[in-house]
Amino acid sequence: MRHATIILLAFLAAAAVSVPTRAEDAAAGTPDTLPPELRQLRPMELSEVVRKALEYSPTLKAQGAIVEQVSTNTKRAWAMLLPSLDVTGTYTLTDQEIKLDFMGQTFGDLFRLAMVNCGTWDTASMGPAPALCTTDPSQMASAPIVIQKRHNFAASAQVAISLINLRTWPNLANVDTAIELTELQKQFTEEQLVFAVVQLYYGIATAQEAIKLMNDNVATAMRHMDLAEVRRKNGVALENERIRAAMGVVQARAALDQAVVAWKLARESLALLIGLPDAQFRAADTFATPWDEVPAAEDDVDGRRDIQMLGKARLMGERNVDDAWARFAPVVMGIWRWDISNNKGFAGNYDQWRAMVTLSWSIFDGGYRFADLDERRARLRELGYNLEQARIQARTEIARAQAEIEAAGLAIQSGEEMARLAEDNLRIVQQQYGLGAAPQTAVLDAEMAHTQARTGLITSRLRLAMAHVSMVKAAGKLAL
Repeated sequence: MRHATIILLAFLAAAAVSVPTRAEDAAAGTPDTLPPELRQLRPMELSEVVRKALEYSPTLKAQGAIVEQVSTNTKRAWAMLLPSLDVTGTYTLTDQEIKLDFMGQTFGDLFRLAMVNCGTWDTASMGPAPALCTTDPSQMASAPIVIQKRHNFAASAQVAISLINLRTWPNLANVDTAIELTELQKQFTEEQLVFAVVQLYYGIATAQEAIKLMNDNVATAMRHMDLAEVRRKNGVALENERIRAAMGVVQARAALDQAVVAWKLARESLALLIGLPDAQFRAADTFATPWDEVPAAEDDVDGRRDIQMLGKARLMGERNVDDAWARFAPVVMGIWRWDISNNKGFAGNYDQWRAMVTLSWSIFDGGYRFADLDERRARLRELGYNLEQARIQARTEIARAQAEIEAAGLAIQSGEEMARLAEDNLRIVQQQYGLGAAPQTAVLDAEMAHTQARTGLITSRLRLAMAHVSMVKAAGKLAL
C-alpha cells in the first residue's frame, strides 16, 4: 500500500495538471530537497516563463496579423464616402472609314431641289428667302466629315462621389468596433495562453515536489532496510524482513525514476510552448505568481475579455439593424465624365465632358429587405441573450473559485496537522522497530501514512494556488 501511494503521486506529477503554491504557502514547505543533478539546473520564475511565451507564441502572432487585416477595412469603409476615379482607353480597327459628305450625292440633290424652290420664292407672300437661296454654291463646298476613322483611339475619365448614402455611417462605425473586437480577441487569446503556461509551469513544480517526496522515501526505505539488517544480525528478525525491506528500496527508487521522467516530460512541453531551444531549467523554489495580490469581487465580470467581446458584437448588431433600415433610403451620386477621341464628329471637337446627378431608389424588392431586417433583429436578440448568459457563467466561475479557495484552505490546515502527526508517528515506530518493540507491518503502515499525509498537503497547497489563479481568470484580470 505504501508503494502504491508513491506510484499514485508519480502519476499525479505525470498528468501535469496540478496548480501552483502561493508565496505564503512556500514558507510552510517540508525540508525535502531535489537530487543534486536537478538542483544544478537554472530556476525560472513564472513571470519570466509567461513573458517568453507571449513573445514566442505563433498563435499570438497570427492573432496580431488578424488585427492588421481587420484594420485595412477602414480604408474600404471610407471609400464609400471618398470620390472614385476611373480611366478607360480603347483602340478600334475597322475595315474602312465612315464619312458623312454633306455636299455629295445625297445632300447635293437636296441642295439642287432647294435652289429650284428658291427660284419660285415669293418674298412678298412668303417672307425673306432662306439663307440657302442666297448662298453661292461654290462657297458651300466642303470636305466630307469623318465620323469614324479606320484606326480609332478613344479614352474617358469618370469621377463619382456618393452624395447621400445612409448606409455609410453604420458601416464606418462598425469598422472601428471590429478593430476593437479583434484587439480584445488577441487579449483573450493571451489570457488563455497565460493560463496554459501556468498549468504547465506548475505541472513541473508538482513533479519537482513529487521528486522531493520520492527522494525522501528512498532515504526512508534505506533506513528501514538498515534496521531490518541489524535486527536480523541480532537474531530478532527473520530473513524475509530484510528481503521485504530491500524490495521497498527498489520500489522507492523506481517511483523516483518515474517522477523524474514525468518531470522531464512536463518541462519539455513547456519549453516547446515558450520557444526555448532546450529544456535545461526547472521551476523556481518560490511559487509566487504575478496575481497573488489581485482582488476579485463576485460581480466584477465586465472586465473579462469574452464579455467585452460580446458587448462589442452586440453593438455591431445594433448598427447592422440600422444598416438594414438605411437600405430603404435612396442613394444620390454625383458624376463627372470626360471623353476624348481622334474623331471630331459633328461638334468638331476631339473631347467633351458632362456632369450629372443620379438618384437610385429601390421602392420594392419583393420583400427581401424586410426579411433581412427581421434576421438582423433576431441576431441582435441572440447576442443580447449570449451576453447575459456569459455574465451568469462568469459569476458562477468566480463563486466556484471562491468555494475552492475555502475548501483548499481547510484542507491545508488539516493536512499540515496530519503531516506533523504522521512524521511523529513514523519516527516513534522506527525507534520501536529498531528496539524490537514494534513489528515490521507497523513500520510499513507508518511510512504509508506519512507519504499519504505529505501527498495530501502538496495537493492541497497546489489546489489553493490554482483556485486563486482561476479566480483572477474568472474576473478577467489574468493579463500581465
